[in-house]
Amino acid sequence: LMAKAGVSYVTGREGNSKYGETLNGILPSGPAVFEKISPYVTPGDPRSGLLPRVDPRPPGRPGDGDHRQQAYNFRVCLITLATFSLLSLPYVGLFPAVARLNFGIAEDSSTYKWLYATWGFGAALGGLAIGTTFAQSDKRRLIQYGFAGFAVSMLCFALSRSPLPAFIFGFFLGFAYFFATTAMVTVIQSRLEPEVRGRVMALWFMAFGGTVPLGNLLFGPLIDRHGSQWLLLLGSAWALFLARWCDIKSLDDAAIKNSTR
Repeated sequence: LMAKAGVSYVTGREGNSKYGETLNGILPSGPAVFEKISPYVTPGDPRSGLLPRVDPRPPGRPGDGDHRQQAYNFRVCLITLATFSLLSLPYVGLFPAVARLNFGIAEDSSTYKWLYATWGFGAALGGLAIGTTFAQSDKRRLIQYGFAGFAVSMLCFALSRSPLPAFIFGFFLGFAYFFATTAMVTVIQSRLEPEVRGRVMALWFMAFGGTVPLGNLLFGPLIDRHGSQWLLLLGSAWALFLARWCDIKSLDDAAIKNSTR
């Protein structure tokens, strides 16, 4: 698009010297978390050979630019989270209205409190699962599985019309919600240099907690007029799209392929 428009652009990383900066270009070392991970087939044993797709060549001189395509950066996760919060998570702030309109559950009833607690319990387990049961799994794929699970759970939650299925699918909805977001924050933090982690994570929490209230303001008046089911279906459809679009593993694979050309 930029080429068609005739504007200048850069492929790859810009060097420090281009604008007199200090954090551009090739970095002298990877994120600190990677220093604890052995690149060898047998951990700690260079004689066993490198793991598949580990490039033994040095990246270049620190601070220099290159022409490699950067397939993954924090923008993918930030855009994913911001749009997910805006379009798929307004139900969190509008939970009382959703319970009343979809399931006939009054906000001041004990049934509502138990429904919210069930959803919250599922969310807690979803977050814990990333660091326990799925600790050794590829978090990049878990992000996609989490969004897919959210889409299915939200669809069933939206189609429910009584408390019992709302409790069942509400639990799985909460689980998938924190399963996907915890996997995503794990991936993004593992790839940030200590010097920039604080700044990027500030953007992360703005995209997360700061966007949900905007969705509440936008969609709250609409569900009062048109009901809440359409909003839940919209959230389900968007989560399903994100399950396909937020494919970090494929982006990483493309970057490795481009770097070896």
